[in-house]
Amino acid sequence: MRSVILDTDIKACGICGSQEPYIEYKELEGERFIYCKKCHTMK
Repeated sequence: MRSVILDTDIKACGICGSQEPYIEYKELEGERFIYCKKCHTMK
């Protein structure tokens, strides 16, 4: 699994370019991130 921290809101995966429905918005320990179900990347 790969992870990238960004300050901006993202609408697509930076690794494979997938958009919804592959993108899930999540929050863990106060940090917001997206998870791509297609290439298993967290941002």
